[in-house]
Amino acid sequence: MGVHQMAIFAATVQGKVTRARHTGAGFLIGLLGVFAVAATDAAADSPTHIIVTTNGQIRGVSDGVVNRFQGIRYANSTAGANRWTVPTAPARVHTIFDATTPGSACPQPGGQFSAQQPSSEDCLFLNITTPVHSEGEDGLPVWIFLHGGGLVTGAGAQYDPSLMVSTHKIIVVTINYRLGALGWLAHPALDGNGVAGNYGLMDQQFAFKWVRDNIEHFGGDPHRVTIGGQSAGGGSTSSHLASPLAQGLFQAAIIESGAYALHTIPSVAAQEASGIAFATKLNCTGVNSQIAACLRNAPLAALLASQGILQTGGLLLPTAGTTILPQGWAEAFGSGSFNRVPVIQGTTLNEGTLFEPFYFDPAFTFVPGGRAQSLVDRGIRPFAFFVGIISATSADPFKVSTLAALYPPANFPNPDNNNLPSADQALGQIYGDINYSCPALHSNELLARFVPVYAYEFADPDAPNVFLPLIGFSYGASHASELQYLFDANTIQSPADAAANAASPAPGANVQPPPLTSGGQQLAAEMKSYWANFVRFHDPNGRSEGGEEHGRTHNRDLAYWPRFGEKGPVQKLVPGPARPFAITNLSSRHNCDALTNLGLIR
Repeated sequence: MGVHQMAIFAATVQGKVTRARHTGAGFLIGLLGVFAVAATDAAADSPTHIIVTTNGQIRGVSDGVVNRFQGIRYANSTAGANRWTVPTAPARVHTIFDATTPGSACPQPGGQFSAQQPSSEDCLFLNITTPVHSEGEDGLPVWIFLHGGGLVTGAGAQYDPSLMVSTHKIIVVTINYRLGALGWLAHPALDGNGVAGNYGLMDQQFAFKWVRDNIEHFGGDPHRVTIGGQSAGGGSTSSHLASPLAQGLFQAAIIESGAYALHTIPSVAAQEASGIAFATKLNCTGVNSQIAACLRNAPLAALLASQGILQTGGLLLPTAGTTILPQGWAEAFGSGSFNRVPVIQGTTLNEGTLFEPFYFDPAFTFVPGGRAQSLVDRGIRPFAFFVGIISATSADPFKVSTLAALYPPANFPNPDNNNLPSADQALGQIYGDINYSCPALHSNELLARFVPVYAYEFADPDAPNVFLPLIGFSYGASHASELQYLFDANTIQSPADAAANAASPAPGANVQPPPLTSGGQQLAAEMKSYWANFVRFHDPNGRSEGGEEHGRTHNRDLAYWPRFGEKGPVQKLVPGPARPFAITNLSSRHNCDALTNLGLIR
């Protein structure tokens, strides 16, 4: 192991020691196994054996615990004349490719959620992590993880699954896909064969096919594939559930905070209208052939600077009414016209706190108590004013007053400000309930009529935030905060975010990424087990449909996760020493009926 890997291992061991205090001998036996592997495998990285793929021969790198194959090309470059075309397979090469570094990220603007590596329009690469020791088992289950970032930012290489892979003996694949205008622009000059945008979805499905055709050579089973993702990756997973072209490419799905567009996938006409406005802004006019040529020759910087015009309600979304996505998610799930596979779907308790600063404090200035609460306290703006902005209901006084009464700041004590009322946290909760928690609950209700569904709510109030600086109020279990419980936080957090967070005057901000609490470490171990069990058995409890228990990991240490019924239950993922438990009141806790009656959940 290098210095970085040793640091990760030390943190892992500390987490396992803490976990063992609560879970007994079964976990201690596993801990001894980790020490044994470390003692024998703490060596310098070395090349893996050569693997033959449809691209040619590939060689990765091993640290003795996992094998990493990075920067594997699954499709040709989409630059120049290949902009806004369907992905195509690369030619087979006759030299050995050293898959030791990630490929370029897809072009994206800078920001809190941007990829760390350089970007290029030649970006359709994937990464594979496999366990070195698979206990003699052939055909390991596979999880293909789709990164989030609003379909505008992110890259697969940000997500290091090494600990889950080595502990639970699964294979994890992360991928890049086209982002922003390059991945989702619908325009009559470009659209044909029922495409109308959705190039990013096509990329993702093309990667699924590459995995199907090649993963066996990496020790994986092409018939035991789970797809999943967080935020935009979770939304993409919903799109693949609804896509007839994805049939047979996966056998289960995991959706993390990805139901935000359940009822709002735009039509071809709406998306093409935005696309025409985008082209006009770039001075690409004339007949369709002229417009297409102009767009394909436009400077990349101009495309990125203008792509905000393509967003619907601040979001970049796929297009419904197309060959790859005939219906919106709600229509497909409600009618049963989707790929019927087992599903895990959930949200975080405080989804919206991650987004609240973008509305009220885009400079991320540290203000004790938070910017909105400070303005309310000083009588500069009433709480209802901010409610109208965060909920987009400023023109409707009845909705504003109703929401203000449903979410009084007094109900949201701020642990970072002596537990005083927090307007900022209340506003974040309004945003999160409208856009994430309640749509996910409804999505699960639709899906559960046809397939097994396991619902969750991630609820660690002390989850560190690795993206935004602390600006005076607690983010709690915010959007994306669960990712560091599944992946290595050191790769999720960019150097720019680490520097910005470290500069905050908030206590403890100088340590980046902030460590999980001991209870958070216990929850992280439990979540990895749940997710891996679902990938393996399509049941987070680790039981296969035929009753086979081979490969179960620490199941006696896991709290039972019941299947979601018509209205629940939902597994609440809480930090130790408590154990996750089922709740049936998620709808009332997030005011879903009231928000629906107000017309805010559509």
